[in-house]
Amino acid sequence: MSSMKLMAINCGSSSVKYRLFEVAENRVFLPIAKGTAGRIGQGGSYIQHSLARGKEIKIEKSIPDVESALREIF
Repeated sequence: MSSMKLMAINCGSSSVKYRLFEVAENRVFLPIAKGTAGRIGQGGSYIQHSLARGKEIKIEKSIPDVESALREIF
């Protein structure tokens, strides 16, 4: 079995959270990244990504709905 990536997504009414994992051959889930699209449909909305290596990116931008949030995450 080759390694693959798996993304878990939790959609709420005003935020979308995700975690991205690499699934190793021994079925161990290795974290790659996590993030949040917050304040969806409100002023001050943002998207934040955190890599397992410690780098963080936060971008403040208009995110009108959950569909837009998912597009930003992908």
